[in-house]
Amino acid sequence: ILFSMMSCVDDKNTPAEGSIEDFYFDDYESPKKKWGYLDIKGKEVIPAKYDDVRDMIGNLTAANYKGRWGFINTQDKSIIDFKYKQVQDFSEDRVFVENFDGQWLLINTKDEIIDTMPFDNFKSFQNGVCPVALNNSWGLINTSGKIILEPQYELLNSINNGHFIAKSLGRYGVIDTGNEVIVPFEYKRISTLVHSDWLKLRTEKGYFYNHLKTKQKSKTYDKVTLIYDGKTVVKSKEEWLLLDVDKNFKTIKTLEYDKVAFGGEGYWKYKLGKKWGILDGAGQELTDASYEMLNQYQEDYMVFGNADLWGYLDKEGKEFKSARFPLAWDFKNGYARVIGQRGIGFMDKKGRLAVGAKYFEVRDYYNNLARFQE
Repeated sequence: ILFSMMSCVDDKNTPAEGSIEDFYFDDYESPKKKWGYLDIKGKEVIPAKYDDVRDMIGNLTAANYKGRWGFINTQDKSIIDFKYKQVQDFSEDRVFVENFDGQWLLINTKDEIIDTMPFDNFKSFQNGVCPVALNNSWGLINTSGKIILEPQYELLNSINNGHFIAKSLGRYGVIDTGNEVIVPFEYKRISTLVHSDWLKLRTEKGYFYNHLKTKQKSKTYDKVTLIYDGKTVVKSKEEWLLLDVDKNFKTIKTLEYDKVAFGGEGYWKYKLGKKWGILDGAGQELTDASYEMLNQYQEDYMVFGNADLWGYLDKEGKEFKSARFPLAWDFKNGYARVIGQRGIGFMDKKGRLAVGAKYFEVRDYYNNLARFQE
């Protein structure tokens, strides 16, 4: 009887310490196709041995080895041991990690615990602060893990100079780190324009632009695009207009097309019927409307598609590569991913296949390294 009672006591203590991790791995299946890294010559400098990896954006990148996350450097040296259940990416020498006890931690590049995190969602640090959430309510912490704004918003996105787009009671506004309201919570949507202090705001009547610093505002339009190099394109009363932002949104030209969208790097793309073409910054036609699909210019080249094949146009609107690829991606850090007959590879800006199209999966280059999956 005593032996039976002791056995029951042991059963009541199950699961024992560390067994949560054991239960996790009872259901874990390591993928057959592993991940590694290529250099720009196509050499596999970090062998495909990881279950998962991230882009090599910083000095340390997250890697998953046999189900556990840690961090490696560009030489494949393990800097932070493979011991975490989940990890995010480093920002400002800080990263959020979850251990197998379900606890989130804020650590530094030396794997030193800065603080435990009583939150369940995290974004990245910018200018020393980071949005964090608990039960879908967002607030802010600093790099020491100290709460500087209690979770209270439905959404919180970092924008320029310590400002944040926030959502409260279904409406959008802008606050600073001290929770001072910069733009009142009156709008259906607010979004920031890339590399700009201009905001795009939506009301029941349409869209308008508002400069975060100068407070300059535009009129309200039916649709708006991006602001680039002092110009933008909007739709007003069924007309597409090219505007001079620096001259208080004065109309430069009426664009008589079915649709106009931002084309990247100072260009615009237009639609006539079912086909797309390209306009230069002054609104002049660079190409005819002869493309079924157009991406945006990135690093001087634009991906185009016709008849389910993809190619590239240069800044003069000429074909750099004809539509021959089953799938093609934008240029990133000097190289573009393309699909060949046997897999995915990289094309350089001379139009050469710099890395053979032979990989099951490969991602863009960062710090001259691209993650690949065999």
